[in-house]
Amino acid sequence: MARLGRIGGGLPVPRLTALPWLGSLCWSLWIASAAAQTAPYQFKAGDLIEVWVAQQQTLNRQIVVRPDGRISMPLAGHLHAEGLTPEELETALTQRLQEFFKDKLNLTVMLSPAPEQDPPMIYVAGDVDQPGAYRYRAGMTVLHAVSVSGGFFRTEIEASRDRAIELRGESEALQRQLVTLLVQEARLRAELDDQQSIEMPAEIAAHRDSVASEVLQRERVLLDRRRQKYRGQIEAVELLKDTAKREVDAVRNQIATTDKQIELISRRYENIQSLVSKGIATDSRLLEIEISLEELKRTRSQLQADLTRAESNVIQNTAALPDIQNQRQIELQSELQQTERNLDELRSRMKMSQDRLMHLDGASQSSDRSIIGTRSWQYVILRTEAGRVQEIPATELTQIQQGDLIRVDPAPGGESSAGTRPRREARRERG
Repeated sequence: MARLGRIGGGLPVPRLTALPWLGSLCWSLWIASAAAQTAPYQFKAGDLIEVWVAQQQTLNRQIVVRPDGRISMPLAGHLHAEGLTPEELETALTQRLQEFFKDKLNLTVMLSPAPEQDPPMIYVAGDVDQPGAYRYRAGMTVLHAVSVSGGFFRTEIEASRDRAIELRGESEALQRQLVTLLVQEARLRAELDDQQSIEMPAEIAAHRDSVASEVLQRERVLLDRRRQKYRGQIEAVELLKDTAKREVDAVRNQIATTDKQIELISRRYENIQSLVSKGIATDSRLLEIEISLEELKRTRSQLQADLTRAESNVIQNTAALPDIQNQRQIELQSELQQTERNLDELRSRMKMSQDRLMHLDGASQSSDRSIIGTRSWQYVILRTEAGRVQEIPATELTQIQQGDLIRVDPAPGGESSAGTRPRREARRERG
């Protein structure tokens, strides 16, 4: 019997107690296993090696081990790398390159990860809109493959029907835009005419719906807000103008009062001056009157400056009113012109959409729709295994594998003959 012991708490070592040949075999297997676990990596052909040289970055590069096991590097030339460990290759390269450097060379060799492989693919052919190769993802089914390839191929009539549905939806959206622009135009004209309400445009009044009513209500609210804002600006300027006018009147009254005071004090000054010349009054009395007279004149000058400023404010505020009105008219005219341009462009788009829709409707009516039935498809997976191609019948929920080719064909009896085959066959002939 062989019992297992341990060396230093590490790998178990067989303890030989019986059957010497079996013990020798176990010992050899253990030695080989331990060596495999601790053996350093050795380069092989096809490995991508990254060399990094600290002293000369231009030597940094990635090198592939050639099929003959050799590598090539500037200055180092050609040397054998297969079977060498990274440390051994570092030593070999350092010996080759050291003579070109004065200081001790700092060189590192690393194994680079293998380059990313091409992503797994699947291939879709047959009655799909965009046959071709597509990236595979785990868990994909046949229906996923049909989806990534653009869906099932549509016939001319089916494509026309789908396009007609899209055009009808587009026409409805354009009609809503038309209603919005028409009501917006009516609101701008009401603002230009300084009206308080918006009249429903005649173009949509006959078939007024909830959309038109909602847009009209929104534009009426906007009209009220903009009128209030405009009136607020006008009232603010008028208030400033009235305030400046009242200030002008008040200053003029003060100037008139000051002029009367100056006139009275001037007369008194003349009387006192006469008395002083006769020796009846003293010069000190005359000096007091002169000081009072100078103060009144200074007050009169300040009042005159205040009057000039107040009159200037009246002029500015009076001129501001037409400026605000003119600026508002310019802005409204600009908005109205832009709205009219948008209406012209929108009507042109609506006309083109209606023409295309009439053409599609005419083409559909000219076709015999009674022979167009419900279409169905059948699926076959072509899978290559061991060099052989297998055809596997499938359903939409069948899971596929990478490399599979999924063929989509109309099911027998699931497609009408008119309006469908010509387009598909023509496409196949072009393909």
